[in-house]
Order: sequence, then structure tokens, then C-alpha cells
Amino acid sequence: METRKEMFLVRLGKFVWVKVVAVIVAGLFLYQDIVWAGGEEVLSKAFSPQ
Repeated sequence: METRKEMFLVRLGKFVWVKVVAVIVAGLFLYQDIVWAGGEEVLSKAFSPQ
């Protein structure tokens, strides 16, 4: 039988992976939204020092 600490670490590890996957998916959706809005032009304008 696992101790409470081991169970906590297993749950924490699963939670961290869920957060990592959620951030990656959100980033992909944001990038896709920028591409649909105007593609690379939008990205280059956002980062140009004008």
C-alpha cells in the first residue's frame, strides 16, 4: 500500500502533466488564431520595433 506522500506525489505529477498539456494546446490555438487573422504578417508587425 502506498503512503500518503507517494500518493500525493503521483497526483501532483499527473496534475503537472495536465497543466503542461493545457498550456501547449492553448499556445497552439493562439498561434492558429494569429495565422487565421493574417498569418506571418501579424507576427512580424507585433515584434517589429516601430
